[in-house]
Amino acid sequence: MATLFTVYAHDSGAYGDEGFESGEGSQLTNYIIECVYGTLEIEKREITVVISEDTQYIYGAPEPAVNTYAIYSGGEEYTLPYDEYLNVSLKYYDMSGVLVDGVPVDAGEYVVKCDEAFINLSESVNDNYSAQFVDGKLTIRQRNITVTVGNYSCTYGEALPQLQFAITVNGQPYELPYGEKLALTFQYGLGGAWTNAPVNAGVYDIGIATVEVIGGNENADNYNITTNFGKLTVGKLQVTVSTDDASCTYGDELPEITYSVAEVPLPYGDVIALTFEFTSKSDGATYSIPEKAGAYAINIADAKVENGNANVQNYIINQAENNSPLLTIERAEIEIMLNGAGVTAFAYGSDFTSVICRADIVGAVNGQTVNVAVIYAPVATTRSARGARAFAARAAQDAFVPVNVGKYKATLDWENCIVLNADGSAAEKTTNLPTASSARP
Repeated sequence: MATLFTVYAHDSGAYGDEGFESGEGSQLTNYIIECVYGTLEIEKREITVVISEDTQYIYGAPEPAVNTYAIYSGGEEYTLPYDEYLNVSLKYYDMSGVLVDGVPVDAGEYVVKCDEAFINLSESVNDNYSAQFVDGKLTIRQRNITVTVGNYSCTYGEALPQLQFAITVNGQPYELPYGEKLALTFQYGLGGAWTNAPVNAGVYDIGIATVEVIGGNENADNYNITTNFGKLTVGKLQVTVSTDDASCTYGDELPEITYSVAEVPLPYGDVIALTFEFTSKSDGATYSIPEKAGAYAINIADAKVENGNANVQNYIINQAENNSPLLTIERAEIEIMLNGAGVTAFAYGSDFTSVICRADIVGAVNGQTVNVAVIYAPVATTRSARGARAFAARAAQDAFVPVNVGKYKATLDWENCIVLNADGSAAEKTTNLPTASSARP
């Protein structure tokens, strides 16, 4: 009996001409054998290796997801036979096509390609498969963190406070992965304008100016930062002003009002410049320039800051306690000399208006004039004593005039004099021109 020697094959390739093996008691020599050989061909299996494209995780995850793959053959998922398995080496490229060194860790999207693939089996060779590879994708999402800063305050001219912040995730304190630390600088917004170094008083929004990650991967783009920020309040600086008393005489130029600021030197080289107004102690009226003699309370009318930041809104200006400054405008003195050098006598019955008692006025100010009032008193004589009477006339215009024959002495009637301003309006002579001279008859 003869047995055909058979070789069982599963690797791809062509097989034939394997020969015979003799069985027990066979007498091959009794036969002339002629063999006709056939061929067995095992073709390569076509497989497609598809790398996962939905692999993603959040930056800093303790167990980052990795790309997987599936094998397909003939359009269906396929499992390698004979306990074979596929070794796949992956390479990662950013979306601009640049190869990433190793496995990426920074947030972003990456194209995943197969670098090398081979079948591992001791008796198998890679030539049994014809493989194609479909690229996958890896997405590392940014880590969402919340940075919280409280409210802070300082006073104009002081150093800005050092802002502290806390990091949370889902309301819980969070430490950055890989030993990373977050370094922030801040900016401050007021009225839509932002600055890194606010100086003027106001309530500022707080914002992030720069973000830096120190240590670890040193990449701030791995984080999506939500801010929960308070306000920075720069308060106005309170200063105390002491104003000095001042005085002058009616008609003189007002004196310069002097004052001192207790807190000098002021921040940034600021200089406070004040203007004043004056409230009459007699009638309560307020003047930028007092119009008459009297006592006036000195009050701050306006303030500005010269030099430095030139912003008076950075200050609250207070009058010093027990500081009640006064401006005293003394009454001006004038001298009125009645002069009889005009008509000194007239006949009984004549028109008295032709007799004008002239007055020389010395010391009137601001263009003011005086309508002089004169009292005519008869000089006692034997002939005129019986009918002695006194008559008053204002500037020789009054109807009450001497009519009887006699001699009269003219004296100044100050209370009935009329002080006129340069525009012809009546002035308050009792305030501005209080002193009258003795008169010459």
